[in-house]
Amino acid sequence: MKPVFLEKARAYLRDDAMILGILTEIGYVLFISFISFGICLILQELIR
Repeated sequence: MKPVFLEKARAYLRDDAMILGILTEIGYVLFISFISFGICLILQELIR
């Protein structure tokens, strides 16, 4: 009974780690795109 519970717990932890990794990747992409967007706006203001 215990080993099955441990296996299920491990599977859940693996899924959580995967979801966390995907979320951090999305966060990085959003962060980088936000920064580049801000740089573009600043450059447009400087050019004008």
